[in-house]
Amino acid sequence: MANVLSKIICKWLLGRAYEEHPEKVDVVVLSGTNHYEERNKQVIEEYEKQNKKVLYLTSDFHHANKSQYVFDVEGCKQVHVMPYDKNISISRLLSHGQFSFKAYFYLKQHRPDIVYTEIPNNSLAMATVWYKRKYNCELIFDIFDMWPEALPVKTGNPVIKFALSIWGAFRNRNLKYADKIYTECDYYQEILAKEGYTMPMETKYLSQEDADLEIKTVWRDDQIHICYVGSINNIIDVPLMVDFLDKLNQKRKVYFHLIGQGESKERIKQELERKQVKVIDYGSIYDKHELQGIFNQCSFAINFLVPDVAIGITMKSVTYFRGGMPILNTVDGDTRRIVEEEKIGINVNENRLSETVEVILNLKQEDLSKMKSNTRKVFWRYFSKSCNLE
Repeated sequence: MANVLSKIICKWLLGRAYEEHPEKVDVVVLSGTNHYEERNKQVIEEYEKQNKKVLYLTSDFHHANKSQYVFDVEGCKQVHVMPYDKNISISRLLSHGQFSFKAYFYLKQHRPDIVYTEIPNNSLAMATVWYKRKYNCELIFDIFDMWPEALPVKTGNPVIKFALSIWGAFRNRNLKYADKIYTECDYYQEILAKEGYTMPMETKYLSQEDADLEIKTVWRDDQIHICYVGSINNIIDVPLMVDFLDKLNQKRKVYFHLIGQGESKERIKQELERKQVKVIDYGSIYDKHELQGIFNQCSFAINFLVPDVAIGITMKSVTYFRGGMPILNTVDGDTRRIVEEEKIGINVNENRLSETVEVILNLKQEDLSKMKSNTRKVFWRYFSKSCNLE
């Protein structure tokens, strides 16, 4: 009777992901927000090279587009979760909790020996530890982002602070049960160490397909081209971006190449146009040849985040590195260190923008060419998929 009831619950919860006669698998890779191309595809391929049977479980909700979708990849299953409209919202937390709950039953169905868990979402750490403690699997955590530390939520409200602490505890209190922990950057390990979590961890940087397109330096004495790639959302420091580009535009005509979408996009376009900064809006671009063509027209790429968000490296940074784009950067941790040590851009101080403008204006063509070359080398050394396979 108990087995029949369990099957009914599993079928109801898992929907299309339910299998009447589930096969035993070696590995299940879990990703609530589906970072397949950026991270999980490589993980799966590595296990398959070891002749392991791998299944990949994600949700049917596309975080970037805020819509349900079908992810048609062999070996992938999707479970239905509730949608959400805003990145920072109760409905998002509920959606993540729903995925974690369903993931536990999916694991029970397939009984993998290895569970590779991408965090966030934080509740997934708790769900996979439940499974490990019952079925004694090898559990691997891949901390892809730090929540709530990386969120732009600063509040003195004790209720909200308590809720955020509980949210963080879903991750932190379960770290000790993992057999191995990866972090997206060194900076995350520093944050966890300050919170008292000092177990062994290994940095696994974001990676992209190997760079195979030529980088060029287009030099103009009377204008400067700056680009931005990615989501324009609430962690992007829009006021700083506008202020900086305005100051630079007062000295040399700025052409701002904007590639991406997001809730703050129209705001930044309107504010820059009021400052008479020329904005070239491409929308979303996914073709690497088209993207490289834009990069080759530009001198720098912008990597400005709001202060006090716990982020050490961004996907847009890796995209810039791949394209040989020197960056104007405010991100701390790994990115700040790499920019300084490898000479691939300028770490920007928001209180000294005029100095940064002067540094840019005093650059020569050979300086920019050297920066572009250094940036591509950084990509090959740390972020290319071939380097991550070594």
